[in-house]
Amino acid sequence: MTTSTAGLKSLGQIENIGAIMKKIYTLTLLLLGTGGLLFSQTTPVYAKQQKAAAVNKRKSQSASEQNNYSASATTAMPDNDSRVALVIGNSAYKNAPLDNPVNDANDMSAKLRSLGFNVIERKNLNMRQIGATLREFRSKLTPGATALVFYAGHGIQIKGENYLPAVDAEINSEEDVANQSIAVKQIMDVLDESKTRLNLVFLDACRNNPYSRSFRSGANGLARVSAPSGTLISYATRPGSVAADGEGRNGLYTSQLLEHMESNQPIELTLKEVVRDVKSHSQGKQEPWMEGSIEGNFCFKVCVPATVQQVPAADPASIELSFWNSIKDSRNPADFQAYLDKYPNGQFEALARNRLNATTPESTKTQVVSSKESRQSFEPEMVAIREGCFLMGSPATEKDRKADEVQHKVCVSRFEIGKYEITKGQFSAFVAEKNYQTDAELTGGCYFYDGKDWVKNASYSWRNVGFAQADNHPASCISLNDAQAYVAWLNEKTGKAYHLPTEAQWEYAARAGTTTAFYTGNCINPNQASYNGNFDYSNCGTGAHRDQSMPVGSYPANPWGVYDMAGSVWEWTCSDYDPNYYGSEKSCSSSGAQTNRTLRGGSWFIDPKYLRSANRDRYTPDYAIYDRGFRLARF
Repeated sequence: MTTSTAGLKSLGQIENIGAIMKKIYTLTLLLLGTGGLLFSQTTPVYAKQQKAAAVNKRKSQSASEQNNYSASATTAMPDNDSRVALVIGNSAYKNAPLDNPVNDANDMSAKLRSLGFNVIERKNLNMRQIGATLREFRSKLTPGATALVFYAGHGIQIKGENYLPAVDAEINSEEDVANQSIAVKQIMDVLDESKTRLNLVFLDACRNNPYSRSFRSGANGLARVSAPSGTLISYATRPGSVAADGEGRNGLYTSQLLEHMESNQPIELTLKEVVRDVKSHSQGKQEPWMEGSIEGNFCFKVCVPATVQQVPAADPASIELSFWNSIKDSRNPADFQAYLDKYPNGQFEALARNRLNATTPESTKTQVVSSKESRQSFEPEMVAIREGCFLMGSPATEKDRKADEVQHKVCVSRFEIGKYEITKGQFSAFVAEKNYQTDAELTGGCYFYDGKDWVKNASYSWRNVGFAQADNHPASCISLNDAQAYVAWLNEKTGKAYHLPTEAQWEYAARAGTTTAFYTGNCINPNQASYNGNFDYSNCGTGAHRDQSMPVGSYPANPWGVYDMAGSVWEWTCSDYDPNYYGSEKSCSSSGAQTNRTLRGGSWFIDPKYLRSANRDRYTPDYAIYDRGFRLARF
């Protein structure tokens, strides 16, 4: 290329242009050095230069500048290099447009920028933008950073996986979804590989599936997400449920989230307030959901400790007396056991033991239902459990306690529970009579652990779980759907009302009047239950690991005569999983959707901390694993 200077009036004019170019170059460097975003959206090289310049600038700050920064830490926003957010709002769908998501994305982006986040914002994301968006997000994440993802729009659940469809997606069947959507798993993989310190994920994507008519499965809402450690996920409503798009500028969930982000308190408390206000505004019809865990505190603004008032130390003897006065007239033996656990050499130790002995026969008496008079040969043997109240969940001091084990009082009516888990022989009779095929047989096998990961083995089902089983072994590779099909067959055959136990019934029967980590006390050993004895719990010791299930009843029963409530196989309950215990533990799920259901008890494969009476697990109803089975209950 040639350049003509004919139009230039003087050499001085050329010199002026050179000065101007020098100023533009200097200004560009300044913009890059101050963390500006001038080139970050289009040129990754500039983004890297920008970041390096910002780091060098911070390194060159004087000691006095550092001191000034520290002194103002109670009001300053965190450096946006350490806070990165991906915000997506999809409204303009071809088949089912939504009113609010783009507004949600606009308002969320503005809020996050005010809180020190470097925001990548996408509105009405199309298919061609998916890869570039994830690459840009990944490029801005650094080890130790805080990552935040916010999505508003349609969400689709297929076989337990969640997808966020592009606005130009043309989805005619389930097979079209993966190629025309962002898979939530893709986002989780980006977070995991980036080694971020903290991940916050907000999914306002629980609206009705607009493509469900062409899908084989009818699940609404989103499924539980498998997330990397240090991740907290907040859903607009419970997994498997749906939320409305909203009538105002924002969806109900997003509007409440925006309102509560101006907070100096830890994120967990902020999200609890969001749950409270969404439930209140929707009159209980919409309940946000939170799962995952993080270490340390995260606050949208700088965390400010709550004011602590100095209270004079209470007299220990007065505290003990107050405890005793609160239970002395109780008829529940668990109250006196709780006193003895806290005060083993207390003032009222002898009285507590007398009361415990006096109340136990009446409150915890059980009887085995006569097999000759009350059941046919193919029916399970049942144990009758008297009505009563107990503390469900675990105390804060229990070793390996999880956040979803919130301790609370629950009362149960009289019921019966299976003395043993349903055996392979009992399940075989059902299969033969109904010509039934299990979920594992219909969907390509049962999950097992191959030493590295949980994978499906096409040859595994209840008939073959990878090791020898006789008819008296617990039935395993059983999904919740399979267990419910067995219950329906048994009820049809007997005219009785068998069901899977509720989560509250299961824990009440498992504890058998105890308040310790296990019904064996605060220790358990491999001679008391079937589990992986290579692992120790609370210095209780290790032992044999047989690496397979054992015949039902191979280990001692609990104090109420029920066998294998710890270890053996995980047992399905009929209750929806609820990490906050809002009441679903006391009833069977009425939802036909793929919502997570709770399992209890641990298994032969797992280490002892999972055998604790309060421990919980959850999976969708179609999930079959080689250490999952069930037992029955009956009112």
